[in-house]
Amino acid sequence: MKEDFAMVDQVKRATISISNNISEGFERETDKELIRFLYFSKGSAGEVRNLFNLMEQIGYFKAVELVDYKSQVIDISKQLANYIKYVGKRSGL
Repeated sequence: MKEDFAMVDQVKRATISISNNISEGFERETDKELIRFLYFSKGSAGEVRNLFNLMEQIGYFKAVELVDYKSQVIDISKQLANYIKYVGKRSGL
């Protein structure tokens, strides 16, 4: 049961990290720093996807139970990638 708590806690922390890094990037007030923190957010989204895959592999969830969550995280990652491109183009980076 301790492992269950640790895995769920890691998913929560990685999920929260997505929005926290976006916020921190905005507060840095330069596009270069914003992009840097958007990449951190994208990395956290990848971590969440990986954790979902691990949870499926070790039997915490069935694949069908995680389909919507995985899809949402993939969408978030794509949105972050598009935003990174947008900020880079507008600032010439």
